[in-house]
Amino acid sequence: MDDSFPVLIWIFFIGIVVIYSIISQQNREKQKSAWRQLALAHNLIFVPNNSYFGNGAYVEGRYRGYSLKLETIEKKHGKSSVTYTRLKIFANRWPGERQSKTQSEPPLSFQEALNRFTAPNFGYGLDGEIKAEPGGQLIYYEQRDVIQDTQFLKYLLDLLTSLVEAYPIVVAGGAEVIPALPPALANKALGEFALQVLRDIAEETARRLAPRAHRLLCPRCLTRFGPHKAELSWWNSRTYYGCRTCGQSRKFLEGPVIAVLDNRLPAAPIQQDGTVRINWSARRELFDFDTVEIVQASDEDVERFAVQVGNDTDPSRRSRYKEMPCVVRPDCQLSENSLRILRQIFGQTMEGAEENRPGQEGQNAL
Repeated sequence: MDDSFPVLIWIFFIGIVVIYSIISQQNREKQKSAWRQLALAHNLIFVPNNSYFGNGAYVEGRYRGYSLKLETIEKKHGKSSVTYTRLKIFANRWPGERQSKTQSEPPLSFQEALNRFTAPNFGYGLDGEIKAEPGGQLIYYEQRDVIQDTQFLKYLLDLLTSLVEAYPIVVAGGAEVIPALPPALANKALGEFALQVLRDIAEETARRLAPRAHRLLCPRCLTRFGPHKAELSWWNSRTYYGCRTCGQSRKFLEGPVIAVLDNRLPAAPIQQDGTVRINWSARRELFDFDTVEIVQASDEDVERFAVQVGNDTDPSRRSRYKEMPCVVRPDCQLSENSLRILRQIFGQTMEGAEENRPGQEGQNAL
């Protein structure tokens, strides 16, 4: 073998290394030029990190009042390392800029915030992923390779800051958000982000509502709150709390519920002295209740009410009727047959109890 062959191999490899180094250096310079331009355009700080080896340049500062950092990171893929661009937006807005924004812009509505999550305006195709830390305190975007397109970087700044702004409003929306999340969960760019939203809603509703769910009543459905399962897959689900009928978790009445039969009262629920009074006579439909109070009703009214209760197929209510007290006020002249029907349905039927009618001072119609 010619003695020059090993030398040629070494020269070849050295040439490859030199070419790779030149290309890498050129790419680093392109990155620095693009990131410097971005920083200058938006009053950010560009740190070039002029070390020959490594991609240490970064941009930091505040954008729309939020702190940010644009950087490159290395991730292991098998035995090799791959460069990613990562843009991080932190949720805490600087006090002075928070006040300035409050004065200059109207507050973001729940529906506007929800639209940013479920129907984001992707003006660019996103090859990376948007992710969030618990509570939305940090939202970031990661994409393979170094992003050098300043217009795309500006778009990412606007997108992520809009999500940071909307995050607490969406989580506060609670269970109403969950039916709108499946498209985002199935989206490659938004899937992990939407999953964190779901986790935060589940944790927030459990912390706020679970200990007193049995005392909360949905003012729309007039049913109690309870746990729900958001099925993500056959092996993965999240438990959240809301109305057991419609699932919402933002509005509720709290306290024991009294089903009142009184043909003089309106249908609107009344919050009074720590209880919720709902007039069945005005609604003629069942709802969740803990006690029955018959104030002014005919035998026909009582019979119709009794038929509805007797035919109630709701398992959460049926099991409770036999233990439920029923109070008949003194001046409600019911027949013995009506009283017998009430005794058969309810566990405790008390006749002639002292009257405590609604309409007293301090009563609030809801």
